[in-house]
Amino acid sequence: MVSHRAFTGPGACRLSNLNRAYQRAMTPTSTHPVRSLSEGLNLHQQGYIAEALEIYESILQTDPRHYDALQLSGTALLQLSQASAACERLAGAIEVNPNDPGTWSNWLAALNEAGQYAEAIATGQRACEQFPGVASLAFNLGNAYREMDRWAEAANAYAAAREADPTMAAAWGNEADARLELGEREQAQACAEQALALQPELHSARVTLGLIFDHGRRADLAIAEYERVLEDVPTYVKAHVNLANSLRDIGEIDRSEDHAAIACGLSQDTPEAWIARGHALLGQGYADDAAMSFEIATELNPHEPIYLSNYLMARQYAPDTTAEDLKLLAEGMDGLYGSLYKDPTPGPVRRIGFVSGDLGWHPVGRFLLPVLKALAGRAEVFLYPTNERDEPHGQALRELAVASRGLHRVPTAEAVRMIEQDGIDLLVDLSGHTADHRLDIFARRAAPMQATYLGYSGTTGIANMDAILSDELQVPAEEIANFSERPWYIPGGSFTWPDLDIPAEAKVSQPHEGVVFASFNNAAKLSEPCLFQWARLVSSIPGASLLLKNPGFRSERARAHVLEILVMGGMDPRLVRFETLLPTREHFLLYQEVDIALDPWPYGGATTTVETLACGVPVLTLAGSRYTQRMSASILTTVGLTEGITYTLDEWLERGRAWAEDTAWRQNLRETLPEQTESALRQQALRIANTLLAGPPLG
Repeated sequence: MVSHRAFTGPGACRLSNLNRAYQRAMTPTSTHPVRSLSEGLNLHQQGYIAEALEIYESILQTDPRHYDALQLSGTALLQLSQASAACERLAGAIEVNPNDPGTWSNWLAALNEAGQYAEAIATGQRACEQFPGVASLAFNLGNAYREMDRWAEAANAYAAAREADPTMAAAWGNEADARLELGEREQAQACAEQALALQPELHSARVTLGLIFDHGRRADLAIAEYERVLEDVPTYVKAHVNLANSLRDIGEIDRSEDHAAIACGLSQDTPEAWIARGHALLGQGYADDAAMSFEIATELNPHEPIYLSNYLMARQYAPDTTAEDLKLLAEGMDGLYGSLYKDPTPGPVRRIGFVSGDLGWHPVGRFLLPVLKALAGRAEVFLYPTNERDEPHGQALRELAVASRGLHRVPTAEAVRMIEQDGIDLLVDLSGHTADHRLDIFARRAAPMQATYLGYSGTTGIANMDAILSDELQVPAEEIANFSERPWYIPGGSFTWPDLDIPAEAKVSQPHEGVVFASFNNAAKLSEPCLFQWARLVSSIPGASLLLKNPGFRSERARAHVLEILVMGGMDPRLVRFETLLPTREHFLLYQEVDIALDPWPYGGATTTVETLACGVPVLTLAGSRYTQRMSASILTTVGLTEGITYTLDEWLERGRAWAEDTAWRQNLRETLPEQTESALRQQALRIANTLLAGPPLG
């Protein structure tokens, strides 16, 4: 979003001050040289700002209280990006003549430019009371509000500006920004469209319209708006960034990376460009490069917690990242939130709150649903969704809750008060450092007891996060030191049955040549050391092949990257098959062609592991020291297939080859493993509910 300044001086949207000054300059008096002021004004009008300023300064040397020289030199200083000096000069002009709204407006614009937003708001409020109905005053007041994230007041100020001047396209455009921030998409769209009707070349409004479509999940319309802007202005950084994000949303990863790279090249100090590129690179499987992009964004804006979260997530995929590294990085979050540690208060768990951006048709929401069913009648559940998505599956969760209170765009202090007023005993984070998290709320201690569970694979680093709800396989005793939270163990494992709608025929193997190894995990999880060893295993078995499925493999670069590593490991590229996005039924039916699933490392599967086992396909995992490399081990233990867990590379290779030879064993699993998996995981819902009701270990 772009913040426009409203000037009433030379070269700006209103020239009333300039015209009046010109008339005064041509009227001879004994107090100022006629020719000097008129020359300055002429130069100013022609765009020779510095030269005009010299003349204004010379007048002020003779007459320090010369009103026109004060206000015009202030405007010139502002146009020359000398905002602090402009503020001083314009304040002097107002002291001489406090009755000119144009000078007040320019002073307000200068205060905004100088970053003096609190003073700008106080000044703007006073000026708007003194001069009601002046569009530029209301507009610049709106800009001050938006810089302070006071979006409701900004929207009202912009509305006042365009009511005073209905032709002021920038006011309509900025009001669209504010309405979007407030979640008022329909009003935002109407404002953006009106801005463009008045001024079709107002590209910032078109970019905002694209964002509105993005928020409404209309990526196709958003892309069209961004592309239209770039046709006119190929160097428009924000349009490239937003286009990169929209393209990623529809799976056009390579084009997404292209536009993000262009944005980074155009403006290397724009963190949003590096964030967009990081996400695209992650989608292509280049986790190290993605981490580097996120790190650059963090260095550019070290005070933005979301940037640090993105960097943390990317580091999870890197084989050389240690649990100690992740904890050290995560613990930086508390400093960003400015939080102070408060001791937890143990007590009965009667009200449980769940905070997440994934309370819908997402693995988190699907794993949570059976837990809420097991809590029914035993505790009051409150849901706190952190985004605007409203999905049918979310309704199933809401029906099991006393209340659902959205936290999207709710300021931290207000969100904490809301949760405190709800009387929550135990507040559970289901996001960690993933998208739409609200760790800021937990950092401020919104509930007597707080824990993290399910949504993130590691420590949050938040001192006021009392516990991590997990199991002894994922957080073994020797790894406890790498978590800022206390371990809170669930007997039997951390995962439940996510109510998968699997066609019966998906559980039956179809005849095919050779042993088919497969992974349906996302491309970012397929690290280079992992792919190299997969190639060693598969190529050592005559007739074996490898099936890789993920929407990310729509990316030609992702496929090329994976093939390059597999070939280095000795794999014949003709024996590698890629699949991308499929409808749900076809996705599950693809398991008919799979004999053995390979769990990636160091970031293994969870939902993918569950659905694979539920289709009767054994999963082979190499357990490591990090949480991400032990999730499948936890699931395999819960369902009773511990032979799928290995701890050394030699053991992993040997187990994979043995499984490939044992056709009878694999066929038996096809018949028994689906029911075994569902039954075992269904039982965990009650155990997880009981664990929650017992409260976290705080002693």
